[in-house]
Amino acid sequence: MFGKLGTQINTIAFYLGLYEEHILEIGFLLNDHVLLKESLEEEWLNNREIEYRLEAHIDALYTGGDSALKKCLDTLLVSDDLDEILGSVYAITLICSKDASGLLQLFELFQKAEDELVEAYIIGFKHSKISIAAEGLLTLLKDENPFIRAATAEILGYRGYRGDTDPHRIWPLFHDKDESVKTAAMVAVMRLGFKEAVPSMEQTVLENKEML
Repeated sequence: MFGKLGTQINTIAFYLGLYEEHILEIGFLLNDHVLLKESLEEEWLNNREIEYRLEAHIDALYTGGDSALKKCLDTLLVSDDLDEILGSVYAITLICSKDASGLLQLFELFQKAEDELVEAYIIGFKHSKISIAAEGLLTLLKDENPFIRAATAEILGYRGYRGDTDPHRIWPLFHDKDESVKTAAMVAVMRLGFKEAVPSMEQTVLENKEML
C-alpha cells in the first residue's frame, strides 16, 4: 500500500514540476513575443516560431486540467518571479476559456498583487486571446486601488482591437480623483477610436492643466 502511495506522490510531483516548467517558459516566450512585436526589426518567421512554441506549452497545461490550473493559481500566490507571474496569468485566461471560476480567482489575485508585479498581469491580460477576460476586467474599473484602475484601463484600451471592450465603461474614469487613472482612461478611449469622448477629454485636460 505504501509503495503505491509513494508512486502516486512521485507522479504528482513529476507533473507539478512539468507544469512549473511550462509556466516559466510561457512567460519567457511571451516576453520575447511582445518585444518582437514592438521592435522595428521584427522578423515574421521568428515571431511565428514563438507563437507555435507558446501554443505547445498552453496545450500541455490545458491537458493538465484542474491540477494545472491549481498550479498556475498557486504560483500567483507565492511567486515574485515576473516570468512565472506572466506565464500563469496568460495560461489561466486560456485554460479557463469556458470556465469563469478560475478567472474570478485570477481577478482577485490581480486586485491584491504587489505594485511591482502588476506589469506582468498587464502583459498577460493584454495578450490573452479570449473575450471572457474583458468582461471580468471591466468590473475592476471601479476597484478602490487607483493603480489597479489605471492598469485595467490600459489593458482594455489595448484589447480594443478584439472588439470586446465597451468604451462607455471607461469614459467615467475621466473624472477619477487620480491623475494616472484619468490619463490611462484617455489613452484607452483614444486607442478604441471613441470619437464621442473627444469633447469630454478636451474638457478634462483643460480642467487639469498638470496633465499637459
